[in-house]
Amino acid sequence: MPDILIEILKEINIGQLFAIGVMFWFFYNRLDKKIDKLSERIDKLSERVDSLDKRVFCLEIKVQDLDSRLFRLENNLFTQGHCLFNQSYKDKKAE
Repeated sequence: MPDILIEILKEINIGQLFAIGVMFWFFYNRLDKKIDKLSERIDKLSERVDSLDKRVFCLEIKVQDLDSRLFRLENNLFTQGHCLFNQSYKDKKAE
């Protein structure tokens, strides 16, 4: 067993192992930097989505307020007989 280990160690080129190690280290560092940049972009995107959620919520409140106002206006016009739909319905019924 020790003879096989000694033979393998004799055939291994230390320069190639060092070069492979340097390449792995270089590409790992580049990949790590790219992952950091990507996580920063994801954080910025998350902040933008949060701000959009707030804006959509405010818009939803305004739309509900506008809807309630329109509903009150429609009811007011309908009860006073000024609604065009109501008048056209009565005219057709009279004929």
